[in-house]
Amino acid sequence: KIPPNQIIVTTFGKKASLEIKQRLDLALLELNLQDNVKNDIISQLKVGTFHGLCLALLRQFGHLIGVTRVEILSESEQEQILKKAIQKVPDNIYDYYKYRNNKVNLMSPAKQQKKKRKNNNKKNSNKEEENGDDMDDEDQLEDTMFASLELNDKHWTFDINLIKKNISKLKTQGLTSDTYIKTGGESLDQALLYFYQYYENECKRLMKLDFDDLLLKTYLVLKQNKHIIPSNKHILVDEFQDTSFLQLQIVLLWSSNGK
Repeated sequence: KIPPNQIIVTTFGKKASLEIKQRLDLALLELNLQDNVKNDIISQLKVGTFHGLCLALLRQFGHLIGVTRVEILSESEQEQILKKAIQKVPDNIYDYYKYRNNKVNLMSPAKQQKKKRKNNNKKNSNKEEENGDDMDDEDQLEDTMFASLELNDKHWTFDINLIKKNISKLKTQGLTSDTYIKTGGESLDQALLYFYQYYENECKRLMKLDFDDLLLKTYLVLKQNKHIIPSNKHILVDEFQDTSFLQLQIVLLWSSNGK
């Protein structure tokens, strides 16, 4: 027998997580346990999505790495941060691309981005009217022309989606901007580093986390404070083959004190 507080069951989607909880509830019902005993077992089991379990852990132990508040950064807030970062890009970063020294591509044709922004604006306009959103001129950056480079007879500028994608990629590898500097070596991209540092600093200023941070910060707090890891004797990962590198590292840390 394994104590329920030493069991972790995790999956990727909320629907699958809910289904697992329902199956556990039915299994316990068949044991004819008293309600208070059954409820006590369910309350001790750690069952949920990776992000849900990490969120709960950060609310309890996040202060150990300076995360004193756990509030999720919205997608629109992410974009506003990166738009401002693009506006403030120093000249040496443009020179970095001009002379083809970049290791990662964070640019796309300006016309292509303009079309995407127009389509997104059409989709979001009705929602903003319904919500009564009244954005300040400073925040209304969609119409701002970002500085661009002329490459291959096209005007190129930094692409928010490519920046987000590559920052996310670094986080899923367990890298903060500081560790990216230390471990990047010859593959370190100065433009990506600039955007990652800017984005990271703004998240700290706002005291908010994005969804990748839920995993990254959990990994860091567990790695740096192994004494808080309980003796988990049984860990079930649904669809284990789909785990990312960072999720696997979290699972390994969860199991590190089990015997």
